Amino acid sequence: MLAIMPLNNWLCIHPSSATTDISDTVSLDNRGLAYGDGFFTTMGVIDGQILWLAHHQQRLVSHAEALQLELDSHSVMALLQTHAEQLQQGMLKLMVTRAVQDVRGYGYVPTTSGSACEIWLKSSAMTVTTTEQLRLPDGCSIPMQPISSAICLSSQLACLPPPLAGLKSLNCLDNVLASGELQGIKAQVSEDNIKPSIGEGLLRDMSGRWLKVR
Repeated sequence: MLAIMPLNNWLCIHPSSATTDISDTVSLDNRGLAYGDGFFTTMGVIDGQILWLAHHQQRLVSHAEALQLELDSHSVMALLQTHAEQLQQGMLKLMVTRAVQDVRGYGYVPTTSGSACEIWLKSSAMTVTTTEQLRLPDGCSIPMQPISSAICLSSQLACLPPPLAGLKSLNCLDNVLASGELQGIKAQVSEDNIKPSIGEGLLRDMSGRWLKVR
Protein backbone atom coordinates (compact mmCIF):
# COMPACT_ATOMS: atom_id res chain seq x y z
CA MET A 1 0.00 0.00 0.00
CA LEU A 2 1.23 3.50 -0.85
CA ALA A 3 2.09 5.59 2.21
CA ILE A 4 0.26 8.87 2.71
CA MET A 5 2.37 11.58 1.14
CA PRO A 6 3.03 14.59 3.40
CA LEU A 7 1.71 17.83 1.89
CA ASN A 8 4.12 20.49 0.64
CA ASN A 9 7.14 18.16 0.93
CA TRP A 10 9.20 16.82 -1.94
CA LEU A 11 9.23 13.03 -2.20
CA CYS A 12 11.53 10.97 -4.43
CA ILE A 13 9.33 8.48 -6.32
CA HIS A 14 12.12 7.15 -8.55
CA PRO A 15 14.41 5.34 -7.91
CA SER A 16 11.90 3.45 -5.78
CA SER A 17 14.49 2.83 -3.04
CA ALA A 18 14.52 6.56 -2.21
CA THR A 19 11.39 7.60 -0.32
CA THR A 20 12.59 10.38 1.98
CA ASP A 21 12.20 14.12 1.98
CA ILE A 22 14.37 15.94 -0.60
CA SER A 23 15.89 18.16 2.11
CA ASP A 24 17.56 15.09 3.63
CA THR A 25 18.81 13.47 0.42
CA VAL A 26 19.48 15.98 -2.36
CA SER A 27 23.14 16.38 -3.30
CA LEU A 28 24.86 19.47 -4.64
CA ASP A 29 25.89 17.17 -7.50
CA ASN A 30 22.24 16.84 -8.52
CA ARG A 31 22.23 17.87 -12.19
CA GLY A 32 18.90 19.67 -11.90
CA LEU A 33 20.42 21.90 -9.22
CA ALA A 34 23.85 22.24 -10.82
CA TYR A 35 22.89 22.64 -14.50
CA GLY A 36 19.10 22.82 -14.74
CA ASP A 37 19.36 19.40 -16.43
CA GLY A 38 15.74 18.31 -16.26
CA PHE A 39 12.12 19.36 -16.62
CA PHE A 40 8.92 19.73 -14.62
CA THR A 41 5.17 19.64 -15.04
CA THR A 42 2.41 20.88 -12.73
CA MET A 43 -0.93 19.06 -12.61
CA GLY A 44 -4.25 20.20 -11.21
CA VAL A 45 -6.29 17.64 -9.23
CA ILE A 46 -10.08 17.78 -8.82
CA ASP A 47 -12.10 15.03 -7.11
CA GLY A 48 -9.03 12.80 -7.02
CA GLN A 49 -8.48 13.00 -10.78
CA ILE A 50 -5.57 14.62 -12.65
CA LEU A 51 -6.84 17.23 -15.11
CA TRP A 52 -5.66 16.85 -18.72
CA LEU A 53 -4.10 13.47 -17.90
CA ALA A 54 -3.23 12.53 -21.49
CA HIS A 55 -1.63 15.94 -22.07
CA HIS A 56 0.66 15.53 -19.06
CA GLN A 57 1.64 12.00 -20.07
CA GLN A 58 2.52 13.24 -23.57
CA ARG A 59 4.64 15.97 -21.97
CA LEU A 60 6.54 13.34 -19.99
CA VAL A 61 7.19 11.35 -23.17
CA SER A 62 8.21 14.30 -25.37
CA HIS A 63 10.40 15.97 -22.75
CA ALA A 64 12.14 12.72 -21.82
CA GLU A 65 12.88 12.06 -25.49
CA ALA A 66 14.17 15.60 -26.06
CA LEU A 67 16.53 15.39 -23.07
CA GLN A 68 17.44 11.71 -23.70
CA LEU A 69 16.11 10.48 -20.37
CA GLU A 70 14.89 6.95 -19.64
CA LEU A 71 11.36 7.29 -18.25
CA ASP A 72 8.40 4.90 -18.11
CA SER A 73 5.52 7.32 -18.52
CA HIS A 74 2.81 4.70 -17.87
CA SER A 75 4.27 3.68 -14.50
CA VAL A 76 4.81 7.32 -13.50
CA MET A 77 1.27 8.35 -14.42
CA ALA A 78 -0.21 5.36 -12.55
CA LEU A 79 1.70 6.43 -9.42
CA LEU A 80 0.63 10.05 -9.87
CA GLN A 81 -3.00 9.01 -10.11
CA THR A 82 -2.70 7.16 -6.80
CA HIS A 83 -1.30 10.31 -5.16
CA ALA A 84 -4.10 12.35 -6.79
CA GLU A 85 -6.71 10.09 -5.18
CA GLN A 86 -5.09 10.74 -1.80
CA LEU A 87 -4.94 14.48 -2.41
CA GLN A 88 -8.50 14.84 -3.80
CA GLN A 89 -8.07 18.54 -4.63
CA GLY A 90 -4.93 20.57 -5.21
CA MET A 91 -1.74 20.49 -7.26
CA LEU A 92 0.90 17.86 -8.02
CA LYS A 93 4.29 19.10 -9.20
CA LEU A 94 6.64 16.59 -10.82
CA MET A 95 10.34 17.31 -11.33
CA VAL A 96 12.61 15.03 -13.38
CA THR A 97 16.41 15.37 -13.34
CA ARG A 98 19.20 13.40 -15.00
CA ALA A 99 20.98 11.09 -12.56
CA VAL A 100 24.55 11.95 -11.51
CA GLN A 101 27.02 11.03 -14.27
CA ASP A 102 30.48 9.46 -14.12
CA VAL A 103 31.92 12.07 -16.50
CA ARG A 104 33.08 15.48 -15.27
CA GLY A 105 31.21 18.72 -15.90
CA TYR A 106 28.18 19.21 -18.12
CA GLY A 107 28.63 16.00 -20.11
CA TYR A 108 26.70 12.76 -19.88
CA VAL A 109 27.10 9.35 -21.45
CA PRO A 110 24.38 8.77 -24.09
CA THR A 111 22.74 5.33 -24.23
CA THR A 112 20.15 3.84 -26.56
CA SER A 113 17.50 3.85 -23.80
CA GLY A 114 18.45 7.26 -22.37
CA SER A 115 20.05 8.38 -19.14
CA ALA A 116 18.76 7.21 -15.78
CA CYS A 117 16.78 9.90 -13.97
CA GLU A 118 15.52 10.94 -10.56
CA ILE A 119 11.83 11.84 -10.23
CA TRP A 120 10.54 14.06 -7.43
CA LEU A 121 6.94 14.83 -6.51
CA LYS A 122 5.33 17.56 -4.40
CA SER A 123 1.68 17.48 -3.35
CA SER A 124 -0.14 20.69 -2.35
CA ALA A 125 -3.75 20.98 -1.22
CA MET A 126 -5.64 23.92 -2.72
CA THR A 127 -9.22 25.10 -2.39
CA VAL A 128 -10.95 26.18 -5.58
CA THR A 129 -13.18 29.16 -4.78
CA THR A 130 -14.85 29.71 -8.17
CA THR A 131 -18.32 28.24 -8.70
CA GLU A 132 -18.27 28.50 -12.51
CA GLN A 133 -17.63 25.20 -14.27
CA LEU A 134 -16.39 24.41 -17.77
CA ARG A 135 -17.91 21.30 -19.34
CA LEU A 136 -15.33 19.15 -21.16
CA PRO A 137 -16.05 16.92 -24.18
CA ASP A 138 -15.62 13.78 -22.03
CA GLY A 139 -18.46 14.90 -19.74
CA CYS A 140 -16.24 16.05 -16.86
CA SER A 141 -16.37 19.58 -15.46
CA ILE A 142 -13.50 21.74 -14.20
CA PRO A 143 -13.55 25.08 -12.34
CA MET A 144 -13.07 28.13 -14.57
CA GLN A 145 -10.40 30.68 -13.73
CA PRO A 146 -11.92 33.95 -12.51
CA ILE A 147 -11.62 36.89 -14.91
CA SER A 148 -8.71 39.18 -14.03
CA SER A 149 -6.77 42.05 -15.60
CA ALA A 150 -3.35 41.75 -17.26
CA ILE A 151 -0.50 44.23 -17.64
CA CYS A 152 2.31 44.48 -20.20
CA LEU A 153 5.77 43.85 -18.73
CA SER A 154 9.17 45.09 -19.86
CA SER A 155 10.73 41.63 -19.40
CA GLN A 156 11.38 39.37 -22.38
CA LEU A 157 11.57 35.60 -22.79
CA ALA A 158 14.39 34.03 -24.75
CA CYS A 159 13.55 32.08 -27.92
CA LEU A 160 15.02 28.61 -27.51
CA PRO A 161 16.03 26.54 -30.55
CA PRO A 162 14.84 22.95 -31.12
CA PRO A 163 14.87 20.57 -29.29
CA LEU A 164 14.58 22.93 -26.30
CA ALA A 165 11.72 25.06 -27.66
CA GLY A 166 8.53 24.43 -25.69
CA LEU A 167 10.18 22.43 -22.93
CA LYS A 168 9.24 23.16 -19.31
CA SER A 169 12.89 22.91 -18.40
CA LEU A 170 14.50 23.74 -15.06
CA ASN A 171 16.26 26.69 -16.75
CA CYS A 172 13.64 29.37 -16.06
CA LEU A 173 15.58 32.50 -15.09
CA ASP A 174 13.81 34.65 -17.68
CA ASN A 175 10.45 33.51 -16.24
CA VAL A 176 11.72 34.17 -12.71
CA LEU A 177 12.67 37.76 -13.57
CA ALA A 178 9.37 38.36 -15.38
CA SER A 179 7.38 36.97 -12.45
CA GLY A 180 9.40 39.13 -10.06
CA GLU A 181 8.48 42.21 -12.09
CA LEU A 182 4.80 41.17 -12.05
CA GLN A 183 4.77 40.56 -8.27
CA GLY A 184 6.27 44.02 -7.71
CA ILE A 185 3.49 45.60 -9.78
CA LYS A 186 0.82 43.56 -7.95
CA ALA A 187 2.17 44.72 -4.59
CA GLN A 188 2.06 48.36 -5.69
CA VAL A 189 -1.48 48.01 -7.07
CA SER A 190 -2.60 46.42 -3.81
CA GLU A 191 -0.94 49.15 -1.74
CA ASP A 192 -2.63 51.86 -3.82
CA ASN A 193 -5.97 49.97 -3.64
CA ILE A 194 -6.38 50.07 -7.44
CA LYS A 195 -9.30 48.11 -8.90
CA PRO A 196 -9.56 45.73 -10.65
CA SER A 197 -6.63 43.68 -9.37
CA ILE A 198 -3.97 42.39 -11.80
CA GLY A 199 -3.82 38.63 -12.21
CA GLU A 200 -1.40 38.12 -15.10
CA GLY A 201 1.40 39.81 -17.00
CA LEU A 202 2.00 39.90 -20.74
CA LEU A 203 5.52 39.88 -22.10
CA ARG A 204 7.19 39.41 -25.45
CA ASP A 205 9.62 36.74 -26.50
CA MET A 206 12.65 37.71 -28.56
CA SER A 207 10.65 37.37 -31.79
CA GLY A 208 8.00 39.82 -30.56
CA ARG A 209 5.19 37.35 -29.78
CA TRP A 210 3.10 38.03 -26.69
CA LEU A 211 3.03 35.46 -23.88
CA LYS A 212 1.68 35.51 -20.33
CA VAL A 213 3.19 34.98 -16.90
CA ARG A 214 1.54 34.76 -13.45
